[in-house]
Amino acid sequence: RSLLDYNDHYLLLADLREGTDPKFHPLIEDLFEKIVFFDNRAVDATAVKRDDGKYVVTLKLHAAKFEADGKGKETDAALRDAIDVGIFARPQSGKEDDETVLYLAKHSFSDTETTLEIVVDGMPYDAGIDPYNKLIDRDSNDNRKRVTVK
Repeated sequence: RSLLDYNDHYLLLADLREGTDPKFHPLIEDLFEKIVFFDNRAVDATAVKRDDGKYVVTLKLHAAKFEADGKGKETDAALRDAIDVGIFARPQSGKEDDETVLYLAKHSFSDTETTLEIVVDGMPYDAGIDPYNKLIDRDSNDNRKRVTVK
């Protein structure tokens, strides 16, 4: 027998909904009632240095959401999600463990293709969508892209 039987599962979900802002109810559905996964990827990342030393980073991002039934059949799902976008700097060593977060914030995504312009204080090394792979993704290796500084 599982830790939560069938009725306990629904009581837990009812308690979660009651104790949270309605804007989080779709997230509760995705986490507990559906099989949801994403196809997120950084398509392009460029930066231009401004006269004040800051960088304008232009990110072209792809975000798609899918639902699977119990047999593995996939269908497109409405994308209405807040997803992390990050921009990172690295020292000369180039090691990811030594990276500095220049920017990390959630952005609302509803379109498959999105372009963002973000100003950061340091020279960007790479950037992307869901950079820490928090979401279940078809290919989490394409979430970040090396930034081309022009």
